Formats: sequence, structure tokens, C-alpha cells
Amino acid sequence: MMRRDHRYRLFMLAAALLLLLGGCDKPADSPSEEQSQTQQDAPNTPRVEGKFSVTLKVSGTAEVYQREGAPKPEEVEKRLVDALYATDPFAADGARALEGTVTYDVKSLPDEGGTEVVMFGALNSPDANFNAGVNNQSTDEQWKNLPLAEMVHGAIDQFTSQIITQARVVGGDAATLLAILENEEEPEPARLMAIQEMRERKLVQDIPALRKYLQSGTPEKLRLAAAAALVSLGDTESRTEILEVAEELSRERDPRYVPMLHILGDLGGDEVITYLEAVAEGHAAPAVRDVAAEALNKARRANATP
Repeated sequence: MMRRDHRYRLFMLAAALLLLLGGCDKPADSPSEEQSQTQQDAPNTPRVEGKFSVTLKVSGTAEVYQREGAPKPEEVEKRLVDALYATDPFAADGARALEGTVTYDVKSLPDEGGTEVVMFGALNSPDANFNAGVNNQSTDEQWKNLPLAEMVHGAIDQFTSQIITQARVVGGDAATLLAILENEEEPEPARLMAIQEMRERKLVQDIPALRKYLQSGTPEKLRLAAAAALVSLGDTESRTEILEVAEELSRERDPRYVPMLHILGDLGGDEVITYLEAVAEGHAAPAVRDVAAEALNKARRANATP
């Protein structure tokens, strides 16, 4: 099995969970026409306006300095900053200052006879937090037979691409978010972030676009994120489709089924309560029964609330 950097895995797992779920709000009652208009007008501007300037420190491990052909941290730092400033969300004189650190490591893989390049870190400002992580191995097809310097440069490109995607989303207006969501050529992380941003901004006008992501064949991360967003936005009309997503995840024994049960608990409704009762009483796995029982209590409380 390919060896992966433990710190990197913990970092990326935490970031993915925070991005994907982030807690579901209790579905709101159907908004009145006046409320809908207010919700649509207020968040149409970017949540974070203005370009970003960057102050970045790259920290290299001892092996980076010892390994022949490995670019030094100072070079990596310059390449990272130059790559960011070459894109629209960033400028050296940007009004929004991002500061952060990046850990850069190069390792030998004795079992596989290859090399691993690891790069992860975060850039933060008072109103924006960006995280990125890359873990490439020379045994992977994309990096086979490449010089170490090219592997590192590839990691830099991937790292900056992740940061730029996040900056595009938080700095985009409602039309930009919708364009990202509806463009299947956009990378999955960009669409995932657009869904999360729509949810945070309460963009109820994007409910129809989000509903399309419940369809079978959609990448499961996007389906789950869309379901969570629709529940948070108060879309009770998608209840049946959201239940179908849960049933499909259950049949496929997908580990995302457990967070899906929490989403159902936030959704509520008689149909959901009936489903959760069946899972809480009859699922083969005790841990799943426990989660279903917890979600069932939430759904009942939601139903009991006027």
C-alpha cells in the first residue's frame, strides 16, 4: 500500500468534512414573496470583495535541503506567490491581506522505490480562510519518470489551483456561483465549494440548480452537499428525492450514508420520520441504528415545532 503523510491525511480529512457538512440548519418555512426577494437581493454581491495580497512562508523539512534536485523552500515560496498573483483574485496591492504557511516535504518511498512530494497549508485573513493540500508519488502514472523538480513544480500548480478556486468562489457574486455549479467542465472541488457558498449565503433562487445534483450519477460528494444545502435552504419539495439519495447510499453500503441520516434528521417530515424509524429499528449495524435514532429525534422535534 502506498505510504501517505499522516499529517497531510488528517489535514485534508478535517478540511473535507468541514466543507462538505458544516452543519445543517433546520429547514425554514416556505419564504413569503417579500422574504424571498430580500434573501435574493442581499447575498448577490461577493461575500468577500476586493483582491487578495499574499504573505506566505514555506517551511521545508530537512530532506528537502538534503535531496539532490529538490527545489529549496525559498524557490517554492516565490513560485507559489507568483502563480497566485498571475490570476485575477490576487494582486500585490490587494486590499485583503492573506497570511499563511505551507509545509513542503520530499520523501523516499523505500517499499515502492519512488519519491513522494507533500505540500499543504492555509492562507487566512479576517474574512477568508483557504486550505490546500497535495500529495504526489512518483509511482502514480502522472508523475512516473519525471525529474523531482518537475514533480515539485506540479505540486505547486495543484496547490495554487486549489487556493485560486476557493478565492473565485468566496469572491464571486451569485451569478458566478451559479455559472460554476452549472458548468460540468469545472473541477469537482470548485462545484462543491459553490454549493457550500450558496448554502451559506442562503441563495434560495439557486434551489432548482441544486436539485439537479440529487440525480443518480452525480458524484456522491456533490449529491450529499446538494442535499445538505437544499435542507438548509428550506426546500421541503425535494424531500422524496433526498430520501432516494439516502436509500441509494444504503444499498451501496456507502460510508456517506451516515452523514446523510443527519441531513434527513434536519429535513424532517412524515415521510422522513417513517424511513428513520425503519432504519433505527431494523438496520443490521448497531452504529447506524444509533445515528438513525438520533436523526429520528431531530426530525420529530422539527415536526413538533410550529
